[in-house]
Amino acid sequence: MSNTQIWQTLWRMSRVLISATFLAQILTYLCIPFLSRLYLPIQFGELGIFIALTTAGALIGTCRMESWLMQITPAEQDQYWKWGIRNLSISSLVLGIGGALIVPYLFPQMSWKSMMVLLPLGIFFQGIFNLLIYRTGASELQKQHAKLKIINAVLANTLMIVCYWTGPFNGLIQGWVLGQAIAVIWIYQKLPKFSNGHSVIGISQILHLPFRPQWLTAQALLENFQAVGLSAWIGWVYGPLPASLFFMSWRLLQAPINLISNTLYLSQYHVAQTWHKEKKNYIPMMNKAVLALSIASGIALLLWWWTGPELITYILGNNWSATSEVIHSILPWMIAFFILSPFSFLMLMHHKSHWLLTLTIIDSFQKILILSNLFDLSFIDALQLSSYISMLIILVQWWIGRKAEINFVAP
Repeated sequence: MSNTQIWQTLWRMSRVLISATFLAQILTYLCIPFLSRLYLPIQFGELGIFIALTTAGALIGTCRMESWLMQITPAEQDQYWKWGIRNLSISSLVLGIGGALIVPYLFPQMSWKSMMVLLPLGIFFQGIFNLLIYRTGASELQKQHAKLKIINAVLANTLMIVCYWTGPFNGLIQGWVLGQAIAVIWIYQKLPKFSNGHSVIGISQILHLPFRPQWLTAQALLENFQAVGLSAWIGWVYGPLPASLFFMSWRLLQAPINLISNTLYLSQYHVAQTWHKEKKNYIPMMNKAVLALSIASGIALLLWWWTGPELITYILGNNWSATSEVIHSILPWMIAFFILSPFSFLMLMHHKSHWLLTLTIIDSFQKILILSNLFDLSFIDALQLSSYISMLIILVQWWIGRKAEINFVAP
C-alpha cells in the first residue's frame, strides 16, 4: 500500500469522527451563552466536580476498557464486554453512594441535593458512554458514533436549559446525566451484538492482559484529575469561584482538544494496523500532523490576543470576565497538549504505558504542589507556573512516544 493510499485511509476513517465531534462541540458552544446567564458560577463549579467524580468512577469501573477492548480478539470481546458492564454496575453503586456521602463534607458551601441518586447514575452512564464512543469509533460504526455524540450534545445542553425551570436539583447536573442516559440507551439498541461467548472473565484475566489495564486506569485517573478534577482541587484550596472559572475555561478550550486528540486516537487505531501490516514507519506522518497543529495553534493564538478576552466577556456575561485571565494562564499547557497528545497514543499502543503513567504522576504531583497554596502565590500565578511545567512534561512525553517501537496488536 502506498503512502497516498494510507493517507486516504486516515481521511476515510477520520472524516465522520471529526464531523461528529465538531458538530457536538458547536452545539455546546451555542448553548454556553444561555447557560452562563441562567446559572450562577458556583453551579458550574458543582458540575465540574460532579463530572470529575463520574469520570473517575467510570474509569475504575471499566479499567479503561475503551482503550483496549478492540485489541482483544473478536471471539473474546463478548466476555470482556459483559465483565465491563458487570463491574461498572457494582462500581457505580459503591463509588456513587460513597462519593455522595463524602463530597458534601469537603465542599459544604455548595448545594449537593440528589447526589445519592444522580452520582451513581452519572458514573454508570458515563462508563457506558465511554465504551460506546470507542467501540463505535474503532469498529467501522462511524454513523452510530456520530449519532451518539450529536444526540448527547443536543439532549444534554437542551435539558440543562429546560431543567433550570423544571428540575428540582442543579439543572446542569440533572440535564447532563439525563442527556447521557438517553443517548446511550438510544444508540446501544442499534449496535450489532457481540458473538456470544461461554467463558467468564474475572479480574485476574483483566490484570494480566499485555496492555496492563491497571496502569492505563491509573494514568487515565490522573489525566481526569488534571482536566475537570482540578476544578475540585481548586475549589477546595481557593474556593468555589476559582473552581468555576477554571471549569468554564477548560470547557471553552475542550472543543479543539477533543476534536484533535480523540479523533486521532480512534483513526490511528486503523492507520496503525495498516502501517504495521505494511511494515512502514508512520512517525513521519505524525511529525507532519504536529507541524499542521502548530500552525493552527499559532493562528488561534494571534486571534486570541487580538480579541479573545473581550469576546469571552461578551459571550459569557460580566460575571465571567475573570475567565480570560484563567485561559491566559493555562494556554501553554493546553496548546502543548493540543499539539502533542497524539503521541500519548503511541506509548499506549506500543505497550509503553508505564512511561506514560510515570510522566502523568510527575505532572499531577507538580500541579497539586503548586496549586496547594504552599508558595504564597496568587491563584492565577500558581496556575500559570504549573501550566509551563506541564508544557515541558508533555514535550518529554512526545520525545519518548515518537521513539516507540512498532508493536501494536497484542498476542
